[in-house]
Amino acid sequence: MPVYLPEADNAAFPDPCTAGPDGLLAAGGDLSPPRLLEAYSRGIFPWYSAGSAPLWWAPDPRCILLPEEFRLPRSLKRALRDAPFDCRFDTAFAEVIRACAGPRRGQPDTWLTPEMIAAYERMHRLGFAHSVEARREGRLAGGLYGLALGGAFFGESMFYRESGASRAAFVFLVGELAKNGFSLVDCQQTTPHMLRFGAKEVPRAEFTDRLAAALSLPTRRGSWARGIERAAPAPPLPARQAATRNICGPACAAGRRPLRKEARNSAAQAASGAGRRLLPRCLFLIGGRCSGKSTVGVILARILNLPLHDTDRMIEDETGSNAAEIVSREGWPGFRGRESRALARAVEAGGVIAGGGGVILAEENRALMRASGLVFYLAAPAQTLYERMRDAGNFSGRPSLTGADPLEETAAVMAGREALYLECAHYVLDAAQPARQTAFAAARILKREAFGP
Repeated sequence: MPVYLPEADNAAFPDPCTAGPDGLLAAGGDLSPPRLLEAYSRGIFPWYSAGSAPLWWAPDPRCILLPEEFRLPRSLKRALRDAPFDCRFDTAFAEVIRACAGPRRGQPDTWLTPEMIAAYERMHRLGFAHSVEARREGRLAGGLYGLALGGAFFGESMFYRESGASRAAFVFLVGELAKNGFSLVDCQQTTPHMLRFGAKEVPRAEFTDRLAAALSLPTRRGSWARGIERAAPAPPLPARQAATRNICGPACAAGRRPLRKEARNSAAQAASGAGRRLLPRCLFLIGGRCSGKSTVGVILARILNLPLHDTDRMIEDETGSNAAEIVSREGWPGFRGRESRALARAVEAGGVIAGGGGVILAEENRALMRASGLVFYLAAPAQTLYERMRDAGNFSGRPSLTGADPLEETAAVMAGREALYLECAHYVLDAAQPARQTAFAAARILKREAFGP
């Protein structure tokens, strides 16, 4: 019996080992980027028909292809040599996925519903989903698409308009994956077509081990149109899933005042890569207004010897205006658009990134941050945030979000955003304490991330 997942909820998936004999694990939920990223990172994929709730699968055994075991049948090798296709990445993702959704012989219905197409197009814009186009004389003759996380490629679907085009796309894909260090192609379902290429069925335990090893590698996130090797390597997916929360406040120090030298040495050692695994390239600080993101960011960046990117400051430097002036000219949609673009630039550069209070409002921003590094939520009571704004005289340069009294507005805004902050965060820090202590608490977490508990 599959587990039902509420829609628009961050409930974790059940253990894939609990899937039924047919591989069905869960039903319901949505196709948001965070849920899809969690699913694929656990070896779970969606597959259902129009009119059905999303169905989530984790079959056992699992069909996989190891790039080093790829076999090219001689007949296909001759065919591709005599009539080659021009194969490229990410030149027509929307056209490929819609072609994959088209009717097929003996299959009047398609499992690629408009909802699924929209979800994977969103994942493509975020740099996780990729397509291969096989062209002949400029015409799209066939292709495929799938998702890439770490050193794993999850094949979703393929199509052809000319004989051999989809197979040419797959041959091109596996060759490029092998050249760029990928260790796993998840075929999901066993087909004679894949078996001829060297794919094989493995038990769930082996698949899980191989997937974990593949996910320990950096994700080549972004467009592959200029080649996989040209895509910027994002950090490996965090080891802790969305359902795991680590609350770190004054008790985290076990009653002992943290020492600056201790925090600097441990975190700097972690950042140097001297431990068991490297830290992510991006460390995000999120939270409400006056939660201390900028100040904590300055301290943490100094400890780690990393650059600091403050998205609010980036926007001000770009426009020569403060937030209130920008909102008065462009409205909140204009400001939020600038905020998302500033976040994307900061992620590309890497380092400590202090986001604006509303950066978590966009689903794509939340997915980008969770997939690109570690996210720290600086949590503090609304009264504390209000008092900091009042004492610093920060009301004039900060546009009102609701038009209400500042204290009432702060309480209402934080109540409305709390769930989004928690959804996005890997760790929650007590930001009611001095910024110095909050930064040191983050440094201790980074030490654990690099060296283990």
